[in-house]
Amino acid sequence: MKFHYQARYLKLPSKLKKFDELPIIPIQLETGVTVLCLVDSGASKSYIHGKFGDHLGLDVESGNKFTSEGVTGHKFVSYIR
Repeated sequence: MKFHYQARYLKLPSKLKKFDELPIIPIQLETGVTVLCLVDSGASKSYIHGKFGDHLGLDVESGNKFTSEGVTGHKFVSYIR
């Protein structure tokens, strides 16, 4: 899938160097809320913060619970459906 966008680059702490620049695009949800999302074509999963799932009317915690690790090495609880 191809679409036109203007990427914003966000600087995040990296283990290997001081910061990584990551491509970020704004996505507008059906509710009208706009969130910034990481463009990661090599990712096997996509994540949204639980508060956005709640805002969309999803029962986030009804999914299967597991631990994930972010780009900075931070571990967090996530749910997959």
